[in-house]
Amino acid sequence: MEIKHQLHARKEQIKHTFKQFLAKHWRIVIALVIIIGMLLFFKKALVLLVFIGFNALVALIWMLFQNRSIGLEFVLFTSVVTMFAYGVKPAIFLLTVSLLIHNYITMSMTLNSLLNIPIGIVCLLIGIFFTGFGIVKVGIGLTILFNLIFTLLVLFLKTGSLARRLVYFATNLAFNWFLFSVLGPFLVSVLG
Repeated sequence: MEIKHQLHARKEQIKHTFKQFLAKHWRIVIALVIIIGMLLFFKKALVLLVFIGFNALVALIWMLFQNRSIGLEFVLFTSVVTMFAYGVKPAIFLLTVSLLIHNYITMSMTLNSLLNIPIGIVCLLIGIFFTGFGIVKVGIGLTILFNLIFTLLVLFLKTGSLARRLVYFATNLAFNWFLFSVLGPFLVSVLG
């Protein structure tokens, strides 16, 4: 009888502790349940939200450091990874939302920033025809194409400094080469 009473008391104590925990941390518990549910049932949506959030964070850092010449950005990389893992439509959605958020955060409304979205979409649409070459080659190729288009815009339309654009092109190509070579295949295999 004594053991039964102790078990019942212990059970009641655990119940009470659990209720206190829920009362104090109910928001965290709900967030975890939502995240776990999204992982189980809406993995693609969760990945897109994480990528968009990450791209927005990079845009915020980009703005804080007033980076206009160094090509450290993740929008093209995350868009191409998304294209390989989930298809071109989610990739276009990610690219569009990420660039709109980037433009809003950095308060950048130049001709170049407005052309980022349609040129990025065209690059992704071209990229779907070459997915058989793998993410590394396609990602690097799209990085070159995207930057080449913008370099030509700067050159012919005088929409910015050509020297600054060339520095951006070189650093963006080197950065994306690293990302696509080191992280690209891994992320596609994990997400796919």
